Amino acid sequence: MSPSILFHRFRKARVLAIPLPPIIVTLVGLVAAGQLMARPWAGTTALMSHGLVTPLFLVTLIALGCALGIILVVGRIRVEDVGLDPDYVGRGFGLVVMTWAAAQVVGVIPRVVANRPVVLDPVFEHGSRWELFGTLLTSLGTASLEEIVFRGFLLIQIYLLLLRKPERSEQALYVATAVVLLLSSLAALPHDLPFASWRAAVEHELIFAGGGLFLTWLFLRTRNIFFVIGVHALLLAPTPIVAGPTGGGRWFHP
Repeated sequence: MSPSILFHRFRKARVLAIPLPPIIVTLVGLVAAGQLMARPWAGTTALMSHGLVTPLFLVTLIALGCALGIILVVGRIRVEDVGLDPDYVGRGFGLVVMTWAAAQVVGVIPRVVANRPVVLDPVFEHGSRWELFGTLLTSLGTASLEEIVFRGFLLIQIYLLLLRKPERSEQALYVATAVVLLLSSLAALPHDLPFASWRAAVEHELIFAGGGLFLTWLFLRTRNIFFVIGVHALLLAPTPIVAGPTGGGRWFHP
């Protein structure tokens, strides 16, 4: 399907609004990688909510509000122009549930192959239910911010900005995708600060770029930002019900 058909329903935003949202995402990364999360207020927030409201979730929620405000007010476009069309919510939710269920089935296979008993992930026995929901909220907040900014807004707007002739729509989409992957990788640089070596940081960036390319492909195939947000959240927090072949699975990948 031609990109011009994919994006024909989206309005073009004011150019002034385009560079601001990715800057906000980068600032969130700097905050998450910095010492702000270790301040007393961060621990108090998590303690008062029994782990449900994490500091990262609060920061991400504020950033999402600021990014959407800039996109809608400064950019002068509608929420539908970043993919947040209410008509797509139901289908997106259904696809996410099916994807999660399929992942659970796949997760059982290694234990069956290894002839090990199928048991619940230890997180259900030793973890707080509030903390589990907090993990889900945090991953969903992070995924929402990044997908709305990079896929829902930047990808479409850079494509519309580059498009000059309908017959060159594919080239415009390739360039827009490359620019978005570059900007999202730059926004992820603060997450590389904890790595001890530059090789580990480069590997993390390559994994991040690969994930971004996959999510971009998913968005172009489905045109459903809600589904892409859900898949992104599952990549951050796989939420396995069954323990892995060597024990528990990781519920959250920062």
